[in-house]
Amino acid sequence: MARPCQFTGGSNAKGCDRAYWTNKRFSVEVITASDIAVDNLKLRFGAEKLQFVGYSGGGAVAALLAARRTDVIRLITIAGNLDHNIWTAQHQVTPLTGSLNPSDYWRQLKDIPQTHFIGQYDNIMKLGVAYAYRSSFLKGMKPKIIVVPNFDHRCCWVDQWPDLLPPF
Repeated sequence: MARPCQFTGGSNAKGCDRAYWTNKRFSVEVITASDIAVDNLKLRFGAEKLQFVGYSGGGAVAALLAARRTDVIRLITIAGNLDHNIWTAQHQVTPLTGSLNPSDYWRQLKDIPQTHFIGQYDNIMKLGVAYAYRSSFLKGMKPKIIVVPNFDHRCCWVDQWPDLLPPF
């Protein structure tokens, strides 16, 4: 599942305000729309419990969704943007002031089993982002981070995913 407007032509698409591509990419509105979509999918397929997997910015969406739901039994991210304050500082870009930050929701996420994969050579979502997120949690509640050797932001998640996926 993509963020609202993600694959519809970007900010030029009807109803896709530029803010949802910049500082509001993880806003309350985006997470609420995603939450409604998950509810609809859950109903359609008769699911009772959910496992979220999110890649890059989808990792932030997955974490923020998990934080507001009671039916999530596992959260997995791949190169996830789990602390956008650190991410924007690392890349010296404008802060995402209109967005929710997964690191701020550690209390709601502390009881959900989590695994966060990050590529050893990922220069887009650097290791510090995942470790900053992890540092938000209290001792004994810290989520699992797996640094995958020789991977970057794109290579080689799709090809190697079956071997990396933790057992259900």
